[in-house]
Amino acid sequence: MEMDFKEFFKEFINDTESDYIEYFFILCDKYDIAIDKNVARSIAKNFLENLSKDKLEIGTIRSLKLLKLLKNSRKINLLLNKITLYIYEKFIEFMKKQDEISLDFFEQLTQHLKNFYNLIENSIYEETQNYSTKIGFGFQNQVYFNNNILDIFQKMKKDSKNIQFMNLYQGILISYEGKILEIDDESVVFKIENELQEIAMKLEGKAYMIKNDYLNRYVKADISYSNFSNKTIVLNNFVYLLNLPAIQREFSRVYPDIFVQVTLENEKNTQLKGNLYDLSMGGLGFISKDNEGFFVGAHVDMKFKLNLAGKEYNISTAGEILNMIEYMNSYRYCLKIFPDTKNLQKIQMYIKLREREIIEELKEELNNYIF
Repeated sequence: MEMDFKEFFKEFINDTESDYIEYFFILCDKYDIAIDKNVARSIAKNFLENLSKDKLEIGTIRSLKLLKLLKNSRKINLLLNKITLYIYEKFIEFMKKQDEISLDFFEQLTQHLKNFYNLIENSIYEETQNYSTKIGFGFQNQVYFNNNILDIFQKMKKDSKNIQFMNLYQGILISYEGKILEIDDESVVFKIENELQEIAMKLEGKAYMIKNDYLNRYVKADISYSNFSNKTIVLNNFVYLLNLPAIQREFSRVYPDIFVQVTLENEKNTQLKGNLYDLSMGGLGFISKDNEGFFVGAHVDMKFKLNLAGKEYNISTAGEILNMIEYMNSYRYCLKIFPDTKNLQKIQMYIKLREREIIEELKEELNNYIF
């Protein structure tokens, strides 16, 4: 008699559970997710067990603080992508061992994973709706609080505490302090420590504030007025952000000033060509019109050229695809790179050169606003 999926999957769990739990903890450690070892293993076990149920339950996972971990969405997305790939790989291996290759079983596994992730998303929404402060959700992980940002600024002004601003200009992090000068019913006037911060805000059209002892979340605001002659800026429409990915960057990231072609090659010698989007010492992004044979988690070899002081240097490095973002007619690939010492030095030299060039460009932009 043929085994149904439920029975087959329970056998798969029993066969895989110990290796899977250990792999889950290794990933938590790899992505620097601050979590107790026993809690990580409990979450992993609960995660796997829920996949075999007809009606998936999320409550026990919430009690194990998974939602608390989801503050760092980028790291958690990486972890879930890896976990999903691992489950698929182990499931295929298990089917082969059992001489039971079933497309129907594979489709049911996919549906269980989809249901489970949907429940996680719904749980996050329900959890945030229970905050004592009334909130609403907008785009890009924004949370609109209706009652306390201006009150916090009032307290910071009274205590003579400054705000740390942060903006990106062509990938370069610009971060200086600002002093609170005036507060009215909707707007706040700030004195900016460095004019590069003000021009970076102006060009981006937004101001971002780093959380501190007073602000327990990052804040975004619109710019209503800038005065470069006295380094003041007026901000309004303050919005709390659930996260601020740019602040979590481990390395400085720059955009190339010319087109740089990147070639990826996978384990099957399939090649993929595209243009470099950005570059850091830990990774790169590039744009391509193709995605045949490449997927998140794939290990690849890549080659590209960098121009340093008029001389081209060939760069070769291993890498891993962390994310693939589909645009209208192309794909943006985000990769972690593992260059050897020689190639790392060339990349570092190029990044430092581009940082200097980009800051000079920002200063030139500033000159257009100072009279």
